Amino acid sequence: MIKLDMHLIRDIDKDETKQLLCKAMVDFCKSAGILSVAEGVETEEELETLISLRTDYAQGYFLGIPRFSFAPIASEKVDMIQRLAMQRTYKQLYNPIVVERDGTHIGIVTVKDLLDTCTKIEVDAAMHSNPLTGLPGNLLLEKEITSRIFADAPYCITYYDIDNFKAYNDAYGFQNGDLMLSLTAEILKDRAKKNEFIGHIGGDDFIVICDYHEGKEYCEGVIDEFARKVTNLYRDEDVKNGYIISKNRNGVTENFPIASLSIAGVSNRATFRPYLNVDEFSHAVAQLKKKCKKQLGNYFEIV
Repeated sequence: MIKLDMHLIRDIDKDETKQLLCKAMVDFCKSAGILSVAEGVETEEELETLISLRTDYAQGYFLGIPRFSFAPIASEKVDMIQRLAMQRTYKQLYNPIVVERDGTHIGIVTVKDLLDTCTKIEVDAAMHSNPLTGLPGNLLLEKEITSRIFADAPYCITYYDIDNFKAYNDAYGFQNGDLMLSLTAEILKDRAKKNEFIGHIGGDDFIVICDYHEGKEYCEGVIDEFARKVTNLYRDEDVKNGYIISKNRNGVTENFPIASLSIAGVSNRATFRPYLNVDEFSHAVAQLKKKCKKQLGNYFEIV
């Protein structure tokens, strides 16, 4: 690698001489098979100029503060870099990228096609995600569930329902209800250690898809953390009493316990269940959910 000093990079967008010097060095690097690294980038204009000059890499305060360890670039910076990349010349947009998987050549894709596909994936994910939690919604969940129940690989699919959520929502208001939903989503994500797929069906219903049979440990961790943190969303008096006063679905006032979790899980550890479609699978889960909801407090069961 060759580093281009920050004194050359500073205000390069305004200095034609610096641009010519940088271009000459980058052209030399390209010919010699050397990577060029521009340091000290502090403005978007400098970065845009360096991209137009075909510099390989860049670093500087505009992209991120130096750290002792590697950290991901902020999403807004990634979006900006993608936008600048798309502003390159027509010829550069179609530069090929060799794609490999596990050391095996898969094919070739252009920079433009790669960025277009990334954008499409982001848009599709946003369209089918829950607006509050940002988690995948029903359409993506159905796809993920289908891929598991019709395959031979291990899986454990768990459904999460917040007990007494409606009563809490009515007594504390929708804004606090949203806080409880967000808390649940964060706990599910926080407990994910093995690339678990986490989704938000809607309302107070969530789902976690594990590509392994052992879902018990995950459920226990979620319940423990939920039980510790959910009381922070209640008034001290209600926590002391262990219940809140609200109206049931028939409009009758009664006491409702502090919110808890009912978790129903289905695993293919014991036997292979030949579900014909997602609806049949969902029906089996619904029956188990009814059983779990009848239990007092936090409860989970995996079959």
